[in-house]
Amino acid sequence: MPLNCPNCSAALPVWVLKAKPAGMCPGCNSDLEIQVFPAFLARDPIAPAGLAIAEGQASCYNHATRRAAASCHQCGRFLCALCQIDLDGVTWCPTCLEAGVTQRKLTAMENHRTLYDSIALATATLPAILIYTSVVSAPLAIFISLRYWKRPSSLVPRNKWRLVLALVLSLLQLLLLAALVVGVIYAIRFKTAEKV
Repeated sequence: MPLNCPNCSAALPVWVLKAKPAGMCPGCNSDLEIQVFPAFLARDPIAPAGLAIAEGQASCYNHATRRAAASCHQCGRFLCALCQIDLDGVTWCPTCLEAGVTQRKLTAMENHRTLYDSIALATATLPAILIYTSVVSAPLAIFISLRYWKRPSSLVPRNKWRLVLALVLSLLQLLLLAALVVGVIYAIRFKTAEKV
């Protein structure tokens, strides 16, 4: 896309655009102050000088006129410098990166996580008010704690104290339930032994 003179609307040649700090319009001889990005002056924005493909070199999978600079570690496609995405020291192509994010295989790109340690702690503490619900909730809290022990806990670094506390509370609830059951059994036996 050429730049035009604001006075006469004539297309400005490249040598006028490169003149610093000011140039002159060849059509109307008016003084111009032009500031352009260096990329605007490149001949071919798709294949700038030095990146054109020579014989025996690979081209980018997405841009056939650009020289490959790397390959995707997932699918092996050749990528130019524009397409390659470096994440945690690994090169990805845009397609594999998007698939990894949608399938939740890239932990570096996660924006939320399920907090299993909080779920386990809530499962262990909330039903403790009613002792009878502990029959289900205590083993469930133990299962959640042990099943998700090695999972990343949060995007913000957290300790495992919630999982440990959930395990301790659940085991105490189970011990209390066992003591309650044993006490009821002994009370029933004691009453039946008195009657005999």
